[in-house]
Amino acid sequence: MSNNILAALVIMGLVYLTARWLSNRVKPDYCESCDGKGYWESTRGERNDCDLCQGTGVMPKEMRRKRK
Repeated sequence: MSNNILAALVIMGLVYLTARWLSNRVKPDYCESCDGKGYWESTRGERNDCDLCQGTGVMPKEMRRKRK
């Protein structure tokens, strides 16, 4: 019984570490204009969609190519 529990914990740990490793490798290029938020706040506190990323928070592909 304890061997099964130990094996399950080891497998869960490996799955967790693999997921963390993959998530760190696949990060989108966040928009530099809005810091990845998709909007910017005006002086009155209103939220306005970012013109560069159209509110997605991710740098458009065309801009990513120019940057590299």
